Amino acid sequence: MVFLSPKQFKDAMTDYAIHGGWGIKFLKNDLVRVRARCQPGCKIVAYLAKVSREKSFRLKKLNMEHTCSRSYRNPRCTASYIRKKLMKRVRRQIDIRLKGIQDAVHEKYVIDISAGRQVGLERKLKRLLMGSTLHNSTSYGSTMMI
Repeated sequence: MVFLSPKQFKDAMTDYAIHGGWGIKFLKNDLVRVRARCQPGCKIVAYLAKVSREKSFRLKKLNMEHTCSRSYRNPRCTASYIRKKLMKRVRRQIDIRLKGIQDAVHEKYVIDISAGRQVGLERKLKRLLMGSTLHNSTSYGSTMMI
């Protein structure tokens, strides 16, 4: 597999980890290589390296054989990840509550999020939503009379 950047690879591995319930961590993470491993004792490993004389990155090693169990508390499932994934739903349901966010995350990803993460996530979603509606309602070059 070929990737354009390490970020693209890390985003794909994060999606895989959250949907599968795996606790994947990134080791050796720099400008030319990224190594992803699962929990200690698990056989999964993915190694991405920069292709010389090209601007792309290639997957050099991939072992997707898990020997660990599913985790319902995933460290890769951060508030910013959830915010990106749930933004459309929050735009449709502007009055969504904490329980609704928790249910949506549990339904879609089969993971549990803590109450602290829920509160922070709700604040970020509402702030982002209010900022986007304010930005969309104003047009550049218009004047306002007071």
